[in-house]
Amino acid sequence: MLDVHPAHHAATTWRDFLIHIATIVIGLVIAVGLEQTVEYFHHRHEIAHTREALRLEREENYKLMEKFVRAYKVESAILENNKLVLAALQQHPGTPAEKLPGVLVWRMTRNQFLTSAWHTAQSEGVLALMPKDEVLSDEKVYDALRDITNENEEEWLALNDTWSFQFIDPDPSHLTAAQIADLTTTLQKQMMKHYLRGNFMGYPHHLDPSFDPGPPNAELLKFHQTNFDIQSEAVSKTTARLKTAGWMPQP
Repeated sequence: MLDVHPAHHAATTWRDFLIHIATIVIGLVIAVGLEQTVEYFHHRHEIAHTREALRLEREENYKLMEKFVRAYKVESAILENNKLVLAALQQHPGTPAEKLPGVLVWRMTRNQFLTSAWHTAQSEGVLALMPKDEVLSDEKVYDALRDITNENEEEWLALNDTWSFQFIDPDPSHLTAAQIADLTTTLQKQMMKHYLRGNFMGYPHHLDPSFDPGPPNAELLKFHQTNFDIQSEAVSKTTARLKTAGWMPQP
C-alpha cells in the first residue's frame, strides 16, 4: 500500500488546501490502482494454474475410464458366470463343486477417479474467479464421474454381502436351499448396480468426447435380459403410450 504523507506546512489559502486534497486523492487512487493491478495478475496466475491442474487431472481420468471400461466387460462375464453356477445349485442343491458348470468368482475393480484439483479449486475459491460456463462444464464432468464411483461403491458392498458365506465354508455345494436363495438375491442386487454403473459410464463421453464412450448399448442390453419380444404388439402398444406422454426413444 502506498503511503500518502501530509504537507509539511498547513494550507494558508484555498489554493493550497485544494492542492493538498488533490494530492491525497491522487495518492489514494494510485495506491488503489496498484493494489488492484497486483490482485488482477495474482488472480490470472491462480486461474491459469487451476486450469492446468484440471487439464492434467482430466487427462488422467481419461486413462482411468479406459481401464474401468475394460474391466467392466470382464466383471459382466464374472457375474454371468456366478448366476449360472447359482442357478445350477438352485435346481440341484448339494451338487459337488466338481460337477457344477463353473466356480464362483468374487472380483471387481474399484472405480475411483482423481478429483483433488477440482476440490482444491473449490476450497481456495478460484472457481468464483473463472467464467461460469467453464466452471459449469467442469462441474458436470466431475458430477458424472462421482455418479460412477458411487454406483461402483454400492456394487462393491453388494459383492461383499454376496461372498461373505465363504468365511464359514468356501464350498458352495454345502449351502442350504435358503442360503442359495439369499445368495441369488444379493447377486441380483450386485448385477443391478453393475448395469446402472455401465449406463453411467457413458455419460462423461457425452460431456467430453475424449472420454471412453463406455460399455456399448448392445453389451448392456445383453447383460440386462428382457423377457419379452421388443417387436411384439404388446411392446408396440406400450411404446405408443410413452410417446404420447412425450418420451423420445434413443436411436
